[in-house]
Parts: sequence; structure tokens; C-alpha cells
Amino acid sequence: MVDFTPRAQQALALARKEAARLHHDYAGPEHLLLGLIKLGQGGAVNVLQKLGLDLETIRIEVEKQVGLGPVPESTPFSKSTIPYTPRFKNVLALAGKEAKALNSHHIGTVHFLLGLLHEGDGVAARVLRTMGIDMEQTRAEIIKELDSSEMEKKPLFVPVGEADLIRQELAVLKSRVETISLTVDEASRRSRPPATDQVTSSLRQLSDPQTPPTLNALTRFLNYALWFAAFVWLVRLIVNRFRKF
Repeated sequence: MVDFTPRAQQALALARKEAARLHHDYAGPEHLLLGLIKLGQGGAVNVLQKLGLDLETIRIEVEKQVGLGPVPESTPFSKSTIPYTPRFKNVLALAGKEAKALNSHHIGTVHFLLGLLHEGDGVAARVLRTMGIDMEQTRAEIIKELDSSEMEKKPLFVPVGEADLIRQELAVLKSRVETISLTVDEASRRSRPPATDQVTSSLRQLSDPQTPPTLNALTRFLNYALWFAAFVWLVRLIVNRFRKF
């Protein structure tokens, strides 16, 4: 089962509040659209604004079509007990399908928007279509919105009190890296013991074309072994240096 995001849950609660504000004893898709607008933030609002829609204009048009209900004679409607209509529940089911189709782990406000458009026959869908919003255009914009929100999901936040400490630690780390770099350079200059040059010279003499093939193979083997030993010695030197820090 796919869960709702926190903003989607807020939009659901606001849908009931909008129904109560309009003196309606039910919550339909139009109230969900009003809830998204009342929320004023989130993916659905961002998409509507990027598509050139004015939120206040949408709200006015929806309220014009649904109108105000009769003022309750007794106590006002309880926001928590206003039931969802079958069409509202269908929008939620469609939003869940849209979330799965877009490989989203949670149902968000953008999926509500797609569900409203997909539902097709309600006030909310008619108002959005009247304002020039179509399914494919909205879906393309929602994909962009999901991609950008995924990148910004875990922003880097460093408390002010810790920023100076982190900068100090980075400065110390930089100093250590520079020291290690100098050590490696120095070690590379000393990586060949004094006897290495003499051994290499002897090996070159042994590599003369007139030398038998078996001896040439042995010479190459000793040459590789010599350089491998020097490499191992250098690696050990660097590791020992690192352990001191």
C-alpha cells in the first residue's frame, strides 16, 4: 500500500475544511482542489503555477460552480466527520495508480492533481480543462517537478554553531594532506636503494642479445621482481606515514 506524503495528508484535511467553509456536508474532488490551493505549497501548486495558472482564479471559479450550501440550523459541520464522496475516493485511487506509474514511493499532491484530471467529469477537472490544462502537459511538468524535488530531498544543512568547527577540521585535514603529499614526493626520490642502480646495470648487461634466451627470461623476471619490491617498500612507507596522523 502506498502512503500519503505529509503535504498530501494536509491537503486531505484541508479538503474537509474547505467543504465545511462552504457549508457542504460532503467532500468531493472540487474540495480536494480547493485544499491543494489552500495549502499554497507543494508539487501540485508548483506545477499549476509553472503552467501559468493563477491559484486565486481557480479558487473563485470552483466556488462559483459549487456555490454555498445552506447554513446548518444546529451545530456546524464537524471537519473530521465530513465524508468523502465516491468520486473523491476514485480520485485517491487514480492518484495511487499515477504514483505507481511514475515509480513514486508515496502519493503526493502532484498525484492528486493527476487524479483530478484523470477523473474527468467533476467540477475540478472541468475548471482545470477550461483554463487550458491537459493531462499530458501536466504529466510532463510533474515529471520535471518530481526530478527536481528528488535532487533537493536531502539538502545540506549545517547549524551555525558547527560551521566554524567544520571549517577548522577541513583546514587541519588540508594541512595533513599537504604534509603527506610532500612525504610521498620525498619518498619517491628515495624509493631506489643505492644498490638498485648497480643491479639494474648488471641486468642490462645480462640483457645483451647474445645472452641465451633462458638467461634473458631470468633477467626480465629479476628486473620485474626488483621493481615490485621497490613498489611494496614505497607503499609500506606511505601506510606508516598515514598511521602517524
